[in-house]
Amino acid sequence: MKVGFDTGILMAWLHPTSTTALPVPDGPARVNLLVRTLTKQRATIVIPTPALSEFLVLAASHGPTYLQQLDRSPVVNIQPFDLRAAVEAADAHCRASLQGNKRGGATGSWQKVKVDRQIVAIAKVQGVDCLYSTDGDIKNLAVSMGVQVELLADLPLPAPTLFSHGGQPEP
Repeated sequence: MKVGFDTGILMAWLHPTSTTALPVPDGPARVNLLVRTLTKQRATIVIPTPALSEFLVLAASHGPTYLQQLDRSPVVNIQPFDLRAAVEAADAHCRASLQGNKRGGATGSWQKVKVDRQIVAIAKVQGVDCLYSTDGDIKNLAVSMGVQVELLADLPLPAPTLFSHGGQPEP
């Protein structure tokens, strides 16, 4: 199994204390459960380089440490915006333009739409089974490009533990 992560999922996974993370209740816990599940399934996590670049900017001085962790991880596969992805992104742009909306249902700035389309194109040419995202625009673009997407808010929460209430047993 192969899955893709966008910038927001990377932030919730690796840098959950960031103030730039989207306000999704228990987002880091949801992503940690997802990563544990994917690891047990021996899945590959594809990280498109445009998402990685955005993440590194947001992670600031922590970026090099995270990059080392990702590079050493046996489950992470960082993938570039290459020729195949460029063709896929161009095709998606042309199809959206022919339908009268070059943004393809996305509402962000034109630059954001282009980068989001690159992220989705990389996920598509890498054959991911699902692209995980925090971004509704990514979801709109992915659906229009035939890529399954799951939003962070829709991921399950981990089961409560015996000591999930301040270290005291639950009543």
